[in-house]
Amino acid sequence: MLTGIPRRLSYANVIATGAMFVALGGGAYALSGIPDRGGVFHGCVSNATGVLRVVKIASSCHKARGRGKHRNPGEFAVRWSQQGPRGLQGIQGVQGVQGVGGTNGVNGADGTARAYGLVSQAGTSVTRSKNITGVTNPLVGRFCITLAAGIDPATTGAVVTPNIDNDDTDIGDNAAQASAEWRPSANVCPAGTLEVVTYSRTETTAADPQGGATFVTNVKNTLANEGFFIVVP
Repeated sequence: MLTGIPRRLSYANVIATGAMFVALGGGAYALSGIPDRGGVFHGCVSNATGVLRVVKIASSCHKARGRGKHRNPGEFAVRWSQQGPRGLQGIQGVQGVQGVGGTNGVNGADGTARAYGLVSQAGTSVTRSKNITGVTNPLVGRFCITLAAGIDPATTGAVVTPNIDNDDTDIGDNAAQASAEWRPSANVCPAGTLEVVTYSRTETTAADPQGGATFVTNVKNTLANEGFFIVVP
């Protein structure tokens, strides 16, 4: 942006100077320091003729000298940038239209478990199940699981975990803990069923007679009915 140029600087002067810049090429400017490191061009305009000349620094402009008819009125400095000042931020554009909704994903593949179910602590019901057709509780801590036709208990296994919402597990130091395990060598349940054994682990504690922390004196696993979840792979 040109600054400090009076009306005596003609359009022809500016065009001629611009043509000179093009003829010299950017490399010449870089070598001569024109424009300066800030991207600013410096020039001197004759007070007598309005002729513009490009210089490295504004201090290169000629000062007025002489008197009377022999007086040289000198030059005044001007400058302009390769890049103009930053403009104001534009107004916000209108909101775009909503995109088209994506298509629904495909359903996941069915799980591979052949049977599963949530067995109650009382041993009288099974929920959230697949291919479990019955459950009995002939003795405390013994559950017999009947599977659907086509699943042979003699050639498969089971993964069992206690159901903390329906067992004797408690939270805290030396608290009771329920367990549930599949028993491959069933000795209570009839052939053609899976046997699950459940029990509760308890601890007995006593105070140290010489003072200090309480210590465990006995750990016992006792058969007890506990709710559990069973999966047959």
